[in-house]
Amino acid sequence: MPDVEIIIEPWQISQQDEDFIYLIFDYGIKTQGEVRIHKSQFLTQDNGNYKLQLKHSDFFLLVDSEHQSKSRFIKASVLVEQLTTDNLRPPTNLLSEKRVHFCFGFPQFFSSKKYSYRRPGGAIFFSYGK
Repeated sequence: MPDVEIIIEPWQISQQDEDFIYLIFDYGIKTQGEVRIHKSQFLTQDNGNYKLQLKHSDFFLLVDSEHQSKSRFIKASVLVEQLTTDNLRPPTNLLSEKRVHFCFGFPQFFSSKKYSYRRPGGAIFFSYGK
């Protein structure tokens, strides 16, 4: 069962094949690479976008387009932070939806302070920003 879902827009996809979708990933200063993710982790939406479902424990290989030797593994939280920053769509934290009755003090999915949880009117909302 996934912990988080994010929307992937068509412009974030560099290529597709029978089994994998390759996402464009910007990192560092003017550095770009690709992350290969199996199609089983994606749900197709009617508007042409995809929903990417990830677990907190997932790791992905980031392949540097220009220097293969600089390829490295990244955590799902890093991938989510970068992809949602690029398309300005906050992720859906499925972990909080499963544990609504534990709304006080449940662990945040991201280590970044950029993401926070608020509880207006008794519901849990995910907010992006400071």
